Amino acid sequence: MNLLRKEHPSREILFFTILFFLLLGLLTYALHGLTENNNLGSDYYIYYLAGRALFINHQNPYSDQVAQQVQMAVYKHLAGPNEDQLGFAYPPYALLPALPTFWLSFEWAQAFWISLSLLALMSLIYLAFPQSPKWAAVSVLFIYPFSFALILGNFNVLVTAFLILAYGILSNDRRLSRPLQAGVGVLLAWSTVKPQFMWLFLVFLLASAWRRRLWTLLASFAAASMLLLGFSFAVMPTWPVAWYDRLVEYTGYNQTWLILTFFLKEVMSLQVATMITSGAGVVCAALTAWLFYRWWKSEVPDLLMMAWCGFLIFLFHPRGKAYEHISFLLPILLWICQKRKLPRPAWAVWVFWFGSLAMSWLIFILSRQPGASPLLSETPFFLFVAWMAWLSVSERNSAWKEGK
Repeated sequence: MNLLRKEHPSREILFFTILFFLLLGLLTYALHGLTENNNLGSDYYIYYLAGRALFINHQNPYSDQVAQQVQMAVYKHLAGPNEDQLGFAYPPYALLPALPTFWLSFEWAQAFWISLSLLALMSLIYLAFPQSPKWAAVSVLFIYPFSFALILGNFNVLVTAFLILAYGILSNDRRLSRPLQAGVGVLLAWSTVKPQFMWLFLVFLLASAWRRRLWTLLASFAAASMLLLGFSFAVMPTWPVAWYDRLVEYTGYNQTWLILTFFLKEVMSLQVATMITSGAGVVCAALTAWLFYRWWKSEVPDLLMMAWCGFLIFLFHPRGKAYEHISFLLPILLWICQKRKLPRPAWAVWVFWFGSLAMSWLIFILSRQPGASPLLSETPFFLFVAWMAWLSVSERNSAWKEGK
């Protein structure tokens, strides 16, 4: 069932919607039985208490009181000055997908949110790439960064699902209906709740829409962005100040480096590593502009551009939790799903996809051993770099043979 290749897929959409909500109800019920009296989704708990504070109690979701409730639930004590304060650090519109859960008990809300995130990820992979291997949407759940994000209830899962859908639609050569374009524009607008995770992906996807003259998608993105900001001001007029204060506090206790700086300081002084990172940023910006120019002229495939975006997002992202690895795992997932001219031999699937799966859990285990280097937890990135280099060479060789 390929909904994206139909101009009026009303019956299929109705069937899929009914099936989705049926599965959502069943999975929520099952997870509630498994997770009752267990606070698995610590990230979601932040959203849950912030949402209840804002929409039910009409209080400031960025307040220390809300953060302290989360701290007592997660740490069993108030956070120290160097610990994550677990405060809500998103615009108010970030809470919209979770809005129905704020009137539920946390046990039911948690089960619903994890179920929604899981099913959204799997179903949007299928909708975006109906001819992808059947195991793709299942195996992604078992890669540690995805599993970790799902259990925590982090927004990264939904943002990733929306990026997959947008890429699948924009890499589709068929004519796209206006309602479909409008829906994708709205989802991309909401996805800006994670700007540090998706900013360069967003630039590329919007450029793709512009190149294909998908004006409805672009107009929808712009209009939805304005509406989401308007909604945020309507529910809390002072949110920019409170949000900014929370972000400033976050940078104070979360003393970390960009990933590239983190790698470099292992072999040189921090001062030199910082200088090289700044220089690398300038070089990468110029190289990105050149690649975008070549891509616009159809000299670089979409997937390689997504890989380059994931490469830069991770390198110039502050070092954080394991789910940040999704930024470079996403292009590999798209490669697995996309049935295109780009090479996908069986050995490469086993090495780069299932290798990433196995490596993610091996690193998870080894990094928790006494005396383990902090660098160890970031080593899966180098398997991605190897994949990107192999894909680039393979694609160039394929293009050369076709030209010859």
